[in-house]
Amino acid sequence: MSQSETVQTYAEIPTAALGDTLTGVDLQDAVNWLNQQADALNAKKTNTSPQKITSIATMQVNLRGQATALNAAQIQWIAGQSKLEIQHINDTLAYAQGVINKIANLKKTLDSLAAVIGFFGVLVTGSPVQIVTAGVKLKQDLDAIET
Repeated sequence: MSQSETVQTYAEIPTAALGDTLTGVDLQDAVNWLNQQADALNAKKTNTSPQKITSIATMQVNLRGQATALNAAQIQWIAGQSKLEIQHINDTLAYAQGVINKIANLKKTLDSLAAVIGFFGVLVTGSPVQIVTAGVKLKQDLDAIET
């Protein structure tokens, strides 16, 4: 992603007012999505190798851990700087779900979920520029995995 693309994307995000926050309550749809993805992986544990079962179980732990972190999140936006709204996050998850729904390969599914977890790891930092950059990177990663 070029710097000009980051700036253009960054400029499209609304500006935070004093006291604007994003909490675990706001992120409940994302928390539910992460837990649903962890649960959905149970179906992939049948008729597979012990190594793949371990990989799936590890991803399930990571998804649930990220869900717990989001549930406890309290992101305080800096007044006058950009803030991410819940609709941006829900759109991101809808895009990720669309990609994951098309993937039959277990490794690609796990790679897609790891990319989403990485995005949420950046989200909880509250840094607008880093979040936008991570969002663009997530889309690029998902697009690369899908092809």
